Amino acid sequence: MYAIAILGNFTILFIVKSEPSLHGPMYYFLCMLAVTDLVLSTSILPKTLSIFWFNSGEIDFNACLTQLYFIYCFSWMESGIFVAMAFDRYVAICHPLRHSTILTNPWPWCCVVACSYCPIPYWQGGGHIAKPTSSPTRTAST
Repeated sequence: MYAIAILGNFTILFIVKSEPSLHGPMYYFLCMLAVTDLVLSTSILPKTLSIFWFNSGEIDFNACLTQLYFIYCFSWMESGIFVAMAFDRYVAICHPLRHSTILTNPWPWCCVVACSYCPIPYWQGGGHIAKPTSSPTRTAST
């Protein structure tokens, strides 16, 4: 299944890059979705395979945080890309004559920057995740 996902996403990226008539906002969004799908599936697969093949039920805390970061960050980006695609289709349907003036070529890339920047402040110090200790300390109450 992973090989099919990789092959399909690279096919989308190759076709859109090689065909000049597909260099429009909607196809840029499809390329962005293909890249986020590649990163999501690649960040999940190694630990999943180690669980099933080697019966490895444990994960290091830092590896867990790294995997969670990639999953949440790229899921957030994917949701933002879906919103941008919906806006693109809304403008194409409701304002077809102004579609090319409203949605110029830099517009999809501005959406990517906005979608990719949103999860970063939380991870860079806004979130409070404490590393668990190996043994909790107990105090005797008098």
